Amino acid sequence: MEPGQDFAGYVIERLLGRGSMGEVYLARHPRLPRWVALKVLDPALSGDRAIRARFEREADLAARLDHPNIVAVHDRGIEDDRLWIAMQYVDGADAAGLDARALAPAEAVRIVTDIADALDYAHASGILHRDVRPANILIAAETGNRVLLSDFGIARLHDDSTHRTGTGNLTATLGYAAPEQLAGAEVDDRADQYALACTLYRLLTGNVPYPLTNPAALLEIRRSAPVPVSALRPELPPALDAVLTTALAPHPQQRFAGCGEFAAAAQRALTAPRDMPYPIAPQGSPPPRRGRRTALLAAGATAVLAVAAAAAVGVTNSAPHRAAAVSVPVTVPPVAYAPTTVPGPATTADTRPAAAAALLHSTFPRMVPATGGRDTGFRNAWCGFDTVDTHEKFDTLPFFGDWTVAANCPGAMNADPVSQYLYYLYDTPAAARAVLAGLPPNIRADRTKDGIGYTTYTMSGIGSSGFTYMVTAFRGAPDRERILLLSILPTPEENLAWWLSAPLG
Repeated sequence: MEPGQDFAGYVIERLLGRGSMGEVYLARHPRLPRWVALKVLDPALSGDRAIRARFEREADLAARLDHPNIVAVHDRGIEDDRLWIAMQYVDGADAAGLDARALAPAEAVRIVTDIADALDYAHASGILHRDVRPANILIAAETGNRVLLSDFGIARLHDDSTHRTGTGNLTATLGYAAPEQLAGAEVDDRADQYALACTLYRLLTGNVPYPLTNPAALLEIRRSAPVPVSALRPELPPALDAVLTTALAPHPQQRFAGCGEFAAAAQRALTAPRDMPYPIAPQGSPPPRRGRRTALLAAGATAVLAVAAAAAVGVTNSAPHRAAAVSVPVTVPPVAYAPTTVPGPATTADTRPAAAAALLHSTFPRMVPATGGRDTGFRNAWCGFDTVDTHEKFDTLPFFGDWTVAANCPGAMNADPVSQYLYYLYDTPAAARAVLAGLPPNIRADRTKDGIGYTTYTMSGIGSSGFTYMVTAFRGAPDRERILLLSILPTPEENLAWWLSAPLG
């Protein structure tokens, strides 16, 4: 629409933003001396009577929300067969434009605390947001940087409409959607808490916890804890790692009881002594978990998931430079999320074979840290140790046999490309060679690196995501020959480049 045009009685001033669900305009109220943000939804959302009814219900519910940290809904209707909604106009910027390097951690937690209060209020009113992210958090410059959450109900409208079609499609902002939301399972207010935790992680580090662009890989890796924020910003207290690990738990029942409880734990963590890494939990909260990492990829029958990758789902009402969303058809495992199953306790240094883990470290000291937990390996990859009793064997990789201990190192989440590597230790060299004999079709190459002989086996198209797997076998010493290295990267070229840069000696 053009400036000066009349729409539903409002006079259009200018376009504020554009997204996958429609456009947002700055408009003058027809009777009152104020500006409004007028969201005009895509005509495709207006052509179904059920969608219209859903929109009216959602807009009516959102209009009942009266909270200082929620953008108010003033009116809604249909004009020229297009659904529209008039909202409070916030003159300011959104949190997506904040620079994590310049933002004080206390200010990041303040922003999240205000939004948590808004979310708990909305949840008590029976309303989910479903698209919490920095772009939907507005900061009003004229009112002392007051923080407001926008777009209540609109993302849910789109989500429910596509889910209702039975196609398996849904729209979500990939970096912030909870695992149950990505899997198309039932969601509740704890999905909003997960997205709020992703938002805090983004405000503290400049990136989301799992910056992958492949939803199949993302759905798998979100079963485990993210890279600790204290590893990315050493000035942050380790207590904050545990808070985020809990709020980002893969299963909703493992998260905090509410968004406010999560925000309060984050506030306490900021002032916790550095030698007290896990002082989170108020009474009744789930215990913090040291996440168990599994493979990035999953296989099996697939369902189609349409996601907005790294761009906005819908648009907000303050900044004039919104990026349009991109719907990307991808494949994900149909049963990748089991909401009734809570994983058992993770492996600790006391339960894994200490001698076997020490052997992995001494053989590859620059790749495998001496202990698990927050220690890191190559490219700051978070590394933990798994045993056959606690590690979920990869259904997509049944050919790895009966290993004794695995050093499981998801790639540095701020690296490009993102990678994962695992060292498997077997009881004997013969057991490792038996695994090599059973590998799927591959490209074999004998190589030498740092004066040591290696053989690499490169396999593409394993699992549903198309990532490349490369298995490396070592020669020249009995202990080395008991070990296999698995590296996982998007393409064969990236995998080989990663291998050539890795300090394998």
